[in-house]
Amino acid sequence: MLAKLFSTIGFLVLFILSLYLNGLQQQRGTKIQEQRSFKNTQATGTGIATYGYSMTILLLSFVEFWLLTGVFPYAVVLLLMVASLVGIMVQNLLGAITGFSLRQEKINVLTMIWGAKHPVMGMTVTLAALIMIVLVAGGSLYNFWKFPVGSAISKVRIAFFLFIVQQLFTIVAGLAFIAPMITSENVDDDVRNFTISKQLSILIYSAIFLTFPLWIFREDIAGSFGQQSTSWLYVAIFTTPLLLFLVGGVFPFFLGTSRYRAQSRSLFTWRRNWLREFRAISSLPSESTNRSQLLEQKMIQLNDQIGSELAQNELPQIYYNLGENGRQTLSAGLSLLKSAIQQYEDRRRDWDVRFHNLEKLEFLARALAGTESANIRDFIDAELKEIDEEMASTRSKRNVAGAALLAGLPGLVAWLFRTYQDKILNIIGSLAPH
Repeated sequence: MLAKLFSTIGFLVLFILSLYLNGLQQQRGTKIQEQRSFKNTQATGTGIATYGYSMTILLLSFVEFWLLTGVFPYAVVLLLMVASLVGIMVQNLLGAITGFSLRQEKINVLTMIWGAKHPVMGMTVTLAALIMIVLVAGGSLYNFWKFPVGSAISKVRIAFFLFIVQQLFTIVAGLAFIAPMITSENVDDDVRNFTISKQLSILIYSAIFLTFPLWIFREDIAGSFGQQSTSWLYVAIFTTPLLLFLVGGVFPFFLGTSRYRAQSRSLFTWRRNWLREFRAISSLPSESTNRSQLLEQKMIQLNDQIGSELAQNELPQIYYNLGENGRQTLSAGLSLLKSAIQQYEDRRRDWDVRFHNLEKLEFLARALAGTESANIRDFIDAELKEIDEEMASTRSKRNVAGAALLAGLPGLVAWLFRTYQDKILNIIGSLAPH
């Protein structure tokens, strides 16, 4: 009884320490963003420190497991460290292919702005994480005290709560959190690529994390659930992260990419059609009785469109609230957002297609207001040429490389596992403790 009490105290201390380090890691990331003014936070030093935090938390989780079961699978820990590195390499590879690694500055700012627009999502995930923490700690300790030390069913159930529940929650919560972002028609492709590639790197790590503990405790699982249950259990655990990523990651990714292209084309098309109609009216003879009236109607239409796009875009209100005329007392996160908005006031027009289009519409409203002369054809032709170039750029900017990798990698992993299943299981079996 006394030994169980000491093990419980040690488990709780390390569990709380893991939560503290996780929070410390997130705070450190925020401070780095602030210090570097949102310039490439994927720097080597930052990556090494982040990896160090992650591996420390990983080791603590296995020490927690050892305190409750007396089992510490060294080989699994080493393989998970390698899996984490593989995940980082995959993300860097996707960054190099799609180009988002060169635009980290833009990604940081736009991601933070998106988060400010959706605070409820963040609070929901935080609340779910707190519930998961209580479930993991409570479930592990309940089974530790319910069964004798070293009991097969105790080890299996504790492994389920400490490893499987946490990893499945990480995958599901991560996909649920990014789903509104990657499906949004207003999110830039660089932000979308970075977000989904980060989730993919977590998926690789989680899939291995889920599979190895199950294989190591295969005999205990067979004794607890029955021999016939183990085969489908291995397959289900290994394929679940891939299926979740396919449904919650790849499909939304394609949807968001398509919506972003469609919205960009819609904005460009409206501006192009308006300019063509304005040019046609302005080409009417000056003595035409309804020429001035038609031009005035087109200007009213333009101003209505400006008002409509402003009403649909919630970002200007966020900028106003955080600006000089907005709230004076801000939290640390909002202060960081405010500094980012102020620092990149001009560049957001290049980063956000909606602001770019609004700026163009407002420019047309100023340039053509009160225009009666027909000598504006060159100006309108130049604007139409620019729009055609923008639309051509949008059409040619296909996200083929990123989409192909994101769609093909889960299937490739599943195919490799199915093809070389026996060899993989033999290698894993040789690493399992006897």
